[in-house]
Amino acid sequence: MKYLFCTILLILSTPIMEQKKWKKLCIKIPLSTTSKEKLKFCIKIPKDYVDRETAGDTHFGYEVKYVSYSYSSIIYVSSSIDRGSILNWKNRLSAGLSTFTKTHNLDTLSFKGKQQDKKYWREEIMGHVVVGYLNVKQDKKSYYDLALSSIELCD
Repeated sequence: MKYLFCTILLILSTPIMEQKKWKKLCIKIPLSTTSKEKLKFCIKIPKDYVDRETAGDTHFGYEVKYVSYSYSSIIYVSSSIDRGSILNWKNRLSAGLSTFTKTHNLDTLSFKGKQQDKKYWREEIMGHVVVGYLNVKQDKKSYYDLALSSIELCD
């Protein structure tokens, strides 16, 4: 009976434990390089990040917002829908993706692979936003995949 009670308690507490591993991050990114209008996106990210940064591509005018982790992983959101993120360009290039064409905002382009150091990278170009990660170890890959799938346009 005691074993059954402990098992039921563990099953019921699992969603609560899982929630503690995530943080909802809401960011605003420019709609385009020439627009002052910004879109607000929310994404659930692994909670144990150590730094939050904003970087800009001064030549093309895009913005990238990213968080980094103590184990070298990075997850990011960018407005660079026609070029992809500068953070993953070496990975795309090594996978043979020197250029790509996105003909419509409803198109979704998905790129992913394994880096030379055996860590994983992924980039999704969806509508007006680019989300991705790099330097992710095998044991954390499923968390980062869940994070990318959680991206949504917010009010």
